[in-house]
Amino acid sequence: MSFLPESFFFLISFLFFVSVSSSPRQDKCVEGCIVDGVFYESGSDIPKSNPCDICQCFGTEVSCAEIDCPFFNNHNPPCEPIYSPDECCPVNTCGCEEAGIYYLSGEKMPSDYRCQNCTCIETEKVCVFLRC
Repeated sequence: MSFLPESFFFLISFLFFVSVSSSPRQDKCVEGCIVDGVFYESGSDIPKSNPCDICQCFGTEVSCAEIDCPFFNNHNPPCEPIYSPDECCPVNTCGCEEAGIYYLSGEKMPSDYRCQNCTCIETEKVCVFLRC
């Protein structure tokens, strides 16, 4: 009857322990999408270079939609769209009307008092009294 040396059993036990403990554990699968080599978990937003495109990962599929910007009348009162590179739709800064004259947001407006400055803010005339 032949017996294997004790060191052989130690080596086999050690190799088994190392192989079991170093193998990756996968307790659960995570659904997601791969876009341009990047993994996005299901439910995550997927960034796009065009701010008007909104994309999301659903399960393993990517779903995209384009934002529709609201139409605004830029004639009466005058509105000035302000575009931002990070935003899809412009911010509309409409003006103020007084005595048939239209002022853009940020423009000075006439005041009824000598020690008062008035400015059009969005659609409202805002006045501040000054020390005279």
